[in-house]
Amino acid sequence: MAMAAALAGLLLAATPACVIRGRGEVTYYVDEDPPQPRREVVEMRPGYIWIQGYWFRDGKRWVWIDGHFVGERADADWVPGVWVRSGGRWRWNPGRWAARQRRKEERHERREERKEKREERREERKEHRGKGHHD
Repeated sequence: MAMAAALAGLLLAATPACVIRGRGEVTYYVDEDPPQPRREVVEMRPGYIWIQGYWFRDGKRWVWIDGHFVGERADADWVPGVWVRSGGRWRWNPGRWAARQRRKEERHERREERKEKREERREERKEHRGKGHHD
């Protein structure tokens, strides 16, 4: 089994590009530096956001994927995709929707409130047992 894992690692290292899929996301690795992003000039449209274009490695050549508009989401912000240097290779991190900070803070506050209530109930049970009562 260790030999198979080592062989797979060598094959990946020798491959100019590879795609790894998991949980609905695609991670894309290449050995060659991606070209600089193209400059896209767009007029903003009310109710929409611009998803910028990006370079994609198609076999031995780079292909530009044009940007496009998508409808805004009230509960999330768009985080653009980006090429990141990783372990001597380039990794494509695709764009994604991320919950707005206010919503994250609200969820955190609700979690903290639930945690506090659980602690209060534990303390009440301890006090109740300490008075000689048994459930």
